[in-house]
Amino acid sequence: MYMDFSNILTFAVIIICAFAIFDLIVWVSNDAINFLSPAVGSKAAGYKTVMIIAGLGLLLGTLFGSGLMEVARKGIFHPEYFSYSEIVTLFLTVMIGDILLLNKFNSWGMPTSTTVSIVFGLLGAAVGMGVIKVYQSGLGIDTLATYINTAKVLSIVIGILGSVLVAFFLGALIQYITRIFFTFEYDLKPKYWSSILGAIAITAITHFMMVKGLKGSEIPSIVTLRDYISTHTTLFIAFALSFWFLVMQFALIFKVNIFKLVVLIGTFSLAMAFAGNDLVNFIGVPIAALSSYDLFQAGWAGNANTFMMDGLAGKVEVSKLLLLGSWVLMVITLMTSKKAKRVLNTGLNLSRQWKNTEEKFHKSFIAEMIVKDSGILIGFFARHTPMRLAQFVWGRFQSLSESKKSDGAFDLVRASVILICSSIILSIATTYKLPLSTTYVTFMVGMGAAFADRAWGRESAVERVNWVIHVIFGWFMTAIGWFFLAFAVANILYFGGIVGMALMVGITCYIMMKPLIPRLKKFGRKDEA
Repeated sequence: MYMDFSNILTFAVIIICAFAIFDLIVWVSNDAINFLSPAVGSKAAGYKTVMIIAGLGLLLGTLFGSGLMEVARKGIFHPEYFSYSEIVTLFLTVMIGDILLLNKFNSWGMPTSTTVSIVFGLLGAAVGMGVIKVYQSGLGIDTLATYINTAKVLSIVIGILGSVLVAFFLGALIQYITRIFFTFEYDLKPKYWSSILGAIAITAITHFMMVKGLKGSEIPSIVTLRDYISTHTTLFIAFALSFWFLVMQFALIFKVNIFKLVVLIGTFSLAMAFAGNDLVNFIGVPIAALSSYDLFQAGWAGNANTFMMDGLAGKVEVSKLLLLGSWVLMVITLMTSKKAKRVLNTGLNLSRQWKNTEEKFHKSFIAEMIVKDSGILIGFFARHTPMRLAQFVWGRFQSLSESKKSDGAFDLVRASVILICSSIILSIATTYKLPLSTTYVTFMVGMGAAFADRAWGRESAVERVNWVIHVIFGWFMTAIGWFFLAFAVANILYFGGIVGMALMVGITCYIMMKPLIPRLKKFGRKDEA
């Protein structure tokens, strides 16, 4: 098998790093674009302005966030039980599968999660290699658990499942209450009410920035402040509320739109947290591969099959230069990627309030049943609600006249609610050390808010619910499919030797180059002419 030759393994490490560049582009096109939907959908600012704010948030998260790998290094499996050759096979499997899977989701315009792709890719590859080791050693299948960090995997799965439901219902509840109070004509409300909501929103976002965005920072002053906030949460919230309320009052003096300020600060916050945590874990696979190579070279014993990766279980810090390079690539991708905009448009179209455009989504029996049962449930509550209260609530949800409708997919009030709820859920999860997907939380809060805002009318409800079901189903199929794909690729690479590696690398390169083939043909025809 090719695993006996260290020069082939070195080539595999180079391939992993080369694939990482393309994979980062694919990842940003799907995952990173999702936190921009509230700002873009509400037209809080121009697209370029939103990108600049997001870029600054990504930069701050890159510079001050965690520089330590966890998920790729030891979060899913125990590296000390794997040899150098097995570790390289495992990491190459993850990069190949990630490109194949995420690229397909981008083509469909369906949002998915980095957390899921990395976790289940590593899990499938680790289980694949673990089964091989169990088979070769002659031990029972019960020893497979030795190689897997089962507690961490279980916490991630439970967190993901729970966050989907919690995010939807919390988003719907908060949006419902907020809309009753502000209505769609929120600009007619007394200004101090918007300053109160703004103070609450930015306090939640500020807390989120400190506990999530900078949770892994090793800078002494930030560590001290973060620890103080963790032990004096109530005092911090009271101080932040008072401070931001005064700031909002000054903002009103200068006629600043409070809701726009909330949305733009929230976008900055999510971008910062995203770069400070998810980026390191995502590029952790190629960095872990390089670290494995360095460990092997430093303690080389002549046999890659027997040199164990004990050193990988210790702390491995990612170079800030590499993180900055990744930041540059992320910003360029956000600004230029057509696939990123396609993924963004999926979420915006599903939550669109104002424009009665033709729905591109199809119907299904399940979606029709959900809408029908929801209608029955809503009718039940309507019949048991006092007439005056029902009329009051109905009046609060009356939509605007055509002349007053926003040019965006929804208004600034809903965008603010999406960012507030997402920040609260992710902050609480971080406090209790539950790893959640930023994509899942933001998307489901947005869907819950759209539902509460009655954006899904009788004409569009079935189609939109059906597409939401497709997205959620795709998330879980991503996890299951990714696991088995990684399991299969790991076995192909291990038993296929050089031929297996050449086959999988060739398929991946073809997938990467496929979008360029029409352009190359067109360029060739121009030369012939």
